[in-house]
Amino acid sequence: MIVVAIIAILAAIALPAYQDYLTRSQVSEAMSLSRGAQIAVTEYYSEYGVPPADNATAGLSQPASINGTYVTSVTLDNTGTISMLFGNDASAKITGQTLVMQLSTNGGSLAWNCGGIPTKYMPAVCR
Repeated sequence: MIVVAIIAILAAIALPAYQDYLTRSQVSEAMSLSRGAQIAVTEYYSEYGVPPADNATAGLSQPASINGTYVTSVTLDNTGTISMLFGNDASAKITGQTLVMQLSTNGGSLAWNCGGIPTKYMPAVCR
């Protein structure tokens, strides 16, 4: 009986930790899909001094064609924001939510600020 109780306690601790790990791994897919958009926005900004208006202006595919197993689209807007929408195959903790990366400038250098999903699921570069 004691062994069964110990196993139950360990499972109660390990299962939520595993689910959080699984969700963070799905968010990493969004970060991988956003790399091309980050490069396109950075190059466009360095050439024209403003962010591109949309995916087409940046030379990227249409938003719905940039997708993965968990991410249904990667979209740019005219403020330099990259939005990655999580679809139904993603963890219930992030399904329907959007990971947002906002371009910010500071004295000529560019940086990306993340938001849109709970902090505990953010990639390390965003925390």
